[in-house]
Amino acid sequence: MVVHIGKEIDSEKLIRDGWIKTWLVFDTQAVDKKMLKGLLSGLMDKIRMIKDVRVLTESMTEPESIESSEKFKQKGIDTVFSQVLEMEILAKDFETLLYLVVTFGPTTLEVLAPKEIKLDMRQMQNTLILVSELMHRYAAAGAGGMVLTKV
Repeated sequence: MVVHIGKEIDSEKLIRDGWIKTWLVFDTQAVDKKMLKGLLSGLMDKIRMIKDVRVLTESMTEPESIESSEKFKQKGIDTVFSQVLEMEILAKDFETLLYLVVTFGPTTLEVLAPKEIKLDMRQMQNTLILVSELMHRYAAAGAGGMVLTKV
């Protein structure tokens, strides 16, 4: 079921003003159905709270049982649950969209409008700083590190 949240939002005007319309899909899996539903509901709530994001539509499937991967089977888990969340959003600018994508990691996305985005020097600088900060955060959390290569 698709829920149209942004009925009162003039999305065409916001797009003309530089906002970016994007379709996002989050395909999640877990061994616990209740936990899975809570995870995606919490994700929707967090995205709705981002100041420079407007949610236009959202739909979430019911968790369904699927066969687990070999990795899970090796741990004795034969069944996992899968659930999909789709959202159509407007992000105020490229920085906001990049933050959302890097922070929440959608499975897939499609930028729907506008056809062209221009970044001024400040926007480019802020976007690059955001990427750098996020990489440092992940490295500090043990989720990666800096890779040095010889060019």
